[in-house]
Amino acid sequence: MTIDQDNDTITHIPVIDLTGMKTNLEDTADQVLAAAREVGFFFVRIPPEQKEYLHMFDTAKDFFAQPAEEKLKYSVNLETNFGYSALRQEGVDVTRSQRDFKESYNMGRLVNGIPQHELAPSFSEKMDIVRQFQDRCNSIAVDIMECMAIALKIPEEQGGRSYFSRQYLKDTTPSDVMRTLHYPALEASSTEENAQDEVRIGRHSDYGLITLLWQNKVGGLQIQSNREPTDPAKMTWLDVPVRDDCLVVNLGDCLQYWTNGLLRSTKHRVIFKPGMEQQERYSIAYFVQGGDMALDPVPSTLIPAAPPSFTSMAQEEPVHFKTSNDYLRHRLAMTYTAY
Repeated sequence: MTIDQDNDTITHIPVIDLTGMKTNLEDTADQVLAAAREVGFFFVRIPPEQKEYLHMFDTAKDFFAQPAEEKLKYSVNLETNFGYSALRQEGVDVTRSQRDFKESYNMGRLVNGIPQHELAPSFSEKMDIVRQFQDRCNSIAVDIMECMAIALKIPEEQGGRSYFSRQYLKDTTPSDVMRTLHYPALEASSTEENAQDEVRIGRHSDYGLITLLWQNKVGGLQIQSNREPTDPAKMTWLDVPVRDDCLVVNLGDCLQYWTNGLLRSTKHRVIFKPGMEQQERYSIAYFVQGGDMALDPVPSTLIPAAPPSFTSMAQEEPVHFKTSNDYLRHRLAMTYTAY
């Protein structure tokens, strides 16, 4: 079991081999759904021949190694969410006064292999690497969506296996984001004093449908292992180990919303892993946002029949959304307003 039923606490993160779709489709689909319902996080095995992400890491490192003034030429466009964000520019946990100890570069999903916005030269000059990496991400995302549709037993006449993926694949104006991240090391003089209070990324959940995450050998990713306690001091955390043979997958708020809470979007953060404070961390997150996918009630008997709704502390009445982009824009607006 991945859950301690007595206190609803996550005890470990399951590992799923999607190549099992070829030999035992229903069993693989059930594994994906169980992980999505109970944990909201799972590992996906990477076949030995699929190592595109290693080249993508090298490309990202080349970009972040540039002087600050060069990177700032490609500063993030807040309307599109594409571009470079400097150290301390973002803070996903609005309860913390200190913003995140990281820098990042966002690019959009390619359409027919072509970028839909200007890219920094470090990436535009390596388009073969970017294409191969994004193609792999899209393929994995489709496999996961199809597994969920199969396990949810969506009728064939209403889309069946392709219920989620058909909308995703036909989206010509995708809002997906590929984010390369660099977490600098703490200075040796400040490690002991600040590492306990410092985080690389604060506590948050992702806004979209699915996130695919590749990380280097420097860990620090943690998931909140218990549900929302009334006392923040009672939050418990589970380390997500770094595995060379796996990528990390987690579900976002939009998918939790779309399935009326059946699937779980789990809070997570990145800390300075003890003993690794003076090492740099790199990761690549591919956020599958869903674009103009219609958030109609999912035709599954496992999902409550009422239309999905979103209620925040600032709203007395629930809000309903027509598309994934509508939901995403609403959540981003709430985030930026909070600051």
